[in-house]
Amino acid sequence: WEQPDNNVTAHSTVQEYKRGQNFFIDHLGDLDVKEITLQRGLDYVNKLVEKKTGRFGGAVSNATIEKYVSGIRQVLNHSIDRNWIEADPWTNIGKRTKNRGKPKEERLAFEYDEIVAYFKQPIAEEEMMVSRILACTGYRLEEVTQLEYEDLIDLKQFSNANQKEETIKVFSFKNRADFTVKEKASVRFCPLHKTLMPYLDKWIANRFKDGTPTGRLFDYRIHHESQKSSDKASKLIGKWVEKVRKFPEQKLVTHSFRKSFTTFCATSGMEDSMRRYIGGWEQLGQDTNYLKYSADLAPVRDKLNEVNFDFIHGVADE
Repeated sequence: WEQPDNNVTAHSTVQEYKRGQNFFIDHLGDLDVKEITLQRGLDYVNKLVEKKTGRFGGAVSNATIEKYVSGIRQVLNHSIDRNWIEADPWTNIGKRTKNRGKPKEERLAFEYDEIVAYFKQPIAEEEMMVSRILACTGYRLEEVTQLEYEDLIDLKQFSNANQKEETIKVFSFKNRADFTVKEKASVRFCPLHKTLMPYLDKWIANRFKDGTPTGRLFDYRIHHESQKSSDKASKLIGKWVEKVRKFPEQKLVTHSFRKSFTTFCATSGMEDSMRRYIGGWEQLGQDTNYLKYSADLAPVRDKLNEVNFDFIHGVADE
């Protein structure tokens, strides 16, 4: 099959889609795209449940089924763009195949006492700085580990909300092509919280003290395309996350920073569409508020600054 692009850039996602496509060919045949009906889709899911196992054995997970199905739907949507078919016959397949696999074990957000305890630990400076960015931006770990000095931007805009020109400190990959993100929504202007900025300024000053600031903010490089820039950071940060779990099976992981970010934003009164924009989640439906933030980011920064991230100091809020 011809491999479509369709705005999927993460290497791991592309590989997952290819595995789904290969599984289809191996078990249902190398069909013409017009032969891929809804019934073929149901047969495909049945084969996944029958033949495929989870990473550690047992039943295949719902998440894997969804990714494998998405891999085929990428081909179908590509075929629509090429006028090979008129519509996606798998549009409603999710309703017919929901919960066929093993449920996903939900990762948890940090409780307040847990995240305070995390930042009180003797964590190495680089992992501590990465953790502070994760906590205050909602960035995915893979986004943080790819950050370059050039991604730190003084964004100048006229704010209609504030009726004046504003300069907003942001992170953004918008001026680069050599990066990998999970989805299109990840490429956004992310305003930087006032509590984070002194730490970031100090980190940059120390990192580039011997020359002009340029290039990577952190030393997490990949040596093979199958690796993520976040792999090493995940292990180094993950061991400190494990130390604040209340019991060994508690689903606190590095991704819990992202879950906590959205929780703290919501409890501070931030509207859902603004939270989704900052964190790089996709727009929900026809949410027109979501579309306006890039053009007038000052209110987003101001609302974000209302969220209390003082725990990144390592001192509990009295």
